[in-house]
Amino acid sequence: MADQPYKLVSRSAFGAGEPLAESWPEFSIAELAGLSVWWLSVRAGGEDALSKACEKQFGAGLPQARRYAEGEKGVRIAWAGERQYFVTGMQDAVPGAIERAGRVVDQSDGWLAIRITGGKSREVMEKLCGIDLHASVFPGGSAARAPVEGMIALIVCEDDTNGTFMILFQRSSARSFLEHVRHAAHSTSPRG
Repeated sequence: MADQPYKLVSRSAFGAGEPLAESWPEFSIAELAGLSVWWLSVRAGGEDALSKACEKQFGAGLPQARRYAEGEKGVRIAWAGERQYFVTGMQDAVPGAIERAGRVVDQSDGWLAIRITGGKSREVMEKLCGIDLHASVFPGGSAARAPVEGMIALIVCEDDTNGTFMILFQRSSARSFLEHVRHAAHSTSPRG
């Protein structure tokens, strides 16, 4: 038997060769492959300096609690708790000005992002998490860290008119997360 060279194959976090994309009537889920995720923390007394550095580098300062801000080139800064933020959408290293103003850790390999959308998206998510996602309570621009079936996640409302949410969760939970979403989607919006 001849020696076979090893070949590395890129797979999505869900184990497929392509990024996940599934749909049901009035509900769809799509993996946001290749999205960088950075955790950003404010140094003691440094919130203004960090917000100004973010504004200069990304085109958006730090958002208020339970909100997210959109910057230039697809960068988003989402509130993730007291003096903590997730920055998504960067493809390169964090600019030095941000690192000097705050604490930054690349979490891209540890977190996964999906987008859910459709008229049934709130109903599906209500089966999975304990926060009220109704547009009057969780409008577009809202962000919350909450457990989804016991797995910690960051939920961002991108558009409250059509029920579009970006959800960040730990990559190691990808398959369990997907099974819970599929079950909730099927019970809310059966494929027929």
